[in-house]
Amino acid sequence: MTAERIRIDCPPGWGRINGKYVGQSYRLSKKYRAFKTAVRLAAVEQLPPVDTIDGWSKYRVTVDSYWNRAHREKLPGVPMGDADACVKAVLDGLEGVAYEDDAQVSEVLARKFYDKDSPRVEVLLEVLG
Repeated sequence: MTAERIRIDCPPGWGRINGKYVGQSYRLSKKYRAFKTAVRLAAVEQLPPVDTIDGWSKYRVTVDSYWNRAHREKLPGVPMGDADACVKAVLDGLEGVAYEDDAQVSEVLARKFYDKDSPRVEVLLEVLG
């Protein structure tokens, strides 16, 4: 695998790290956990089968988030939400499927776009060596 694309048909806003403290631990929101699971399932379905995961390779991950709402007044045409809103969920969701540990990801590019009809996240995974 040198470069592979993954499409997650799930709103990018679900990937935000939200949750609450329960005792001394932090419980992530249901939407965050659902998004992370959607990333993992998409990776399993869309990536070619890998016999062993190379724990030595480094990766570049490009996360393109397509939001279905845009700012109306201050920034017309600019998608709402942060470009990096779902990056952590994507990296965590790919762990154990595309690479052994998300610490192997040495480059991340996060971009956001507006697509009223099809909110989604597309990921490009590239092996650097």
